[in-house]
This record gives sequence, C-alpha cells and structure tokens, in this order.
Amino acid sequence: MADMVNQLEQIISHGGLTKSEKVLALVHPSLVFSVPDIILRNPCAAIRRQYTIPAYNGKNANVLATRSYFEKHLANELHAAFVHGSLATDDEISYSDFDGLLVLKNETCADKRRLKQTLLKLTMSLRFLRKQDALQHHGWMILTQSDLLNYQSGFLPVETLEKAQSILGKDSVTIELASTERAGSARAVSAMIESISGKLNNSKLYQSAYFLKVLLSELMLLPALLYSLKHEKGIYKRESFAAMKDHFDPAEWLAIDKASSIREVWPSYKAGFIGVINDINPVLASWLAKRKRWSVPEKIAREVDSDFVAATKLFLAKCQKLTNQQ
Repeated sequence: MADMVNQLEQIISHGGLTKSEKVLALVHPSLVFSVPDIILRNPCAAIRRQYTIPAYNGKNANVLATRSYFEKHLANELHAAFVHGSLATDDEISYSDFDGLLVLKNETCADKRRLKQTLLKLTMSLRFLRKQDALQHHGWMILTQSDLLNYQSGFLPVETLEKAQSILGKDSVTIELASTERAGSARAVSAMIESISGKLNNSKLYQSAYFLKVLLSELMLLPALLYSLKHEKGIYKRESFAAMKDHFDPAEWLAIDKASSIREVWPSYKAGFIGVINDINPVLASWLAKRKRWSVPEKIAREVDSDFVAATKLFLAKCQKLTNQQ
C-alpha cells in the first residue's frame, strides 16, 4: 500500500515520478503521459467497521470551492473525499493548512486512461490547497477503494478520520474499514526525528517561513506518533500533547511549548505572483513557493533561538529513547 500510495501522491503533487516528467509538469501537468499500474488487493480477513463521516458544514471558501470542483469534475471517479484537521473541527487559525484525504474508486484505477485524467484533475485541484495557505507544503493524501479494506492506521489514524468531514457531495458518507495491522510505527517516529534533525541544521530554516513551518508541523506531530506507538492506537494530534507531556522533562517539552506559541501568532502569508501562477499550474506554484524567501517575522525569529534548538534536540533524543523502549 505504502509504495503505491506514495507514487500516486507524488504524481499529483509533482506531475510525475521521473525527473523528466517533473520538469515537463513545470510547463504544464497535462504534458505528463505515464501512470503507474495500480494493484487492487482483495479485502483482508479483519472485521469490517463502519464509520459515518458527516458532510462539511463550515464556511471556508477554499473547502467549498474544492467541493464544487469535485462535484463538477470528479464525482464519478472518487469513492470519497474528506477534509480533516483544523478545517474540519472549526479550529482554523492563520497557521491552518488544508488537510485532505481522497479515495479513488476501484474502477477508476483499473482504467489507465481514466486514471490519467483523474490524476490530472486532482493535480489542478491543488490550487485550492495553496489558496488556503501560501506555505502549503503537502498535497492530497490518496487511497484506493480497496485500501479501505486493507487499512493501515499509521497512514491516517481512525481517530482523526472520525473527526473529518465529507467534501464529496452534500450528504454524510459511510465507509467501511478493515485492518490487520497495529497502529503505531517505530520506523515512522524515527524517520520524523531524522527529518527534523536535518532541518535544524539547515540555514533555510531561519531564512524562510516555508521551511520553518514544515519543521514546526513535523515537531508537533511527534507526540501523536509516539502515542500511537506506545498504545497501539491513534490519537487526534491536538489531544496528543496532554497525553504525552508527562513522559518528558520540562526542558525537553519546551520545544513543544515554543512551537505551540509560534503557531498561535503565525501570520497570514500572501501568495502574490505565485497565486496567479497557482491558478494556471499548481505544480509550478509549489516549486516556486519552496524557493521563495518568505520572511520570518521578527517576533517569531526571536523564538527560534539557541534555546529552541537545544530544547528540540533534547526532545528528539527523548523521543528516540522512548521509541527504542517499545
């Protein structure tokens, strides 16, 4: 599941899997001509559980625009589409990005021509995510319909999915999940620790709000990943702080406190000329956004000081220790 899902997400976000395809997609995603073979697996033997996800009832313009786009262009290709995170729980702030999960119909995946057109339309729908947040650093999470009956909780915790809202049509959606795999992954925790450690030593962290936000987002996700590993069940990210704080010393947890404080005062960033390009080619807009030097406000830059770096290193070391103990 993981390799195929990653391929689909890469094609949608970057226009292809090879270097040449990615370069062509910077001109326009429609120039990319290849799609992967999709393996639709038989349902696993685990008990199937039903989850009813309510229809989106918020007023976010970008979520509503996405829903309209799906209704017009992808209603026959998607089995389900959900918004999750702060846009689904009415906790939206300036820091909030657009978190979404899409489930492709099995018949869409079985027809390469149909799949190609679907992936292109999904690539073009990324413009709504970037309109929500000029610093959006991820695209859609993608599954096939068959993946729901071979579900991996580490992909998206069921506890998060239960708080999601449907953006395919205007009615609630009932889905079935079945999984033989335990929640929580030591590999996922260690990979996140490695990713954050690398960013701490990158000068771009202090030069661009884009990279700083990626680091903060990864850092604040670690308690949820650790909780899943320790308890073999997922937890909503916002609730993971209280659940895991007692496992850390104050000097270690200072990293999370500082990251949370920065999140609360995070400004809204305007896309400018990248926003114009985003309407034409979201892949190019994403490429440009990663290379633009988004200024870090002075009050936030002061928080990303040597104390923050030291606390983050202590926090990561404790996270790795707790991981090794499992």
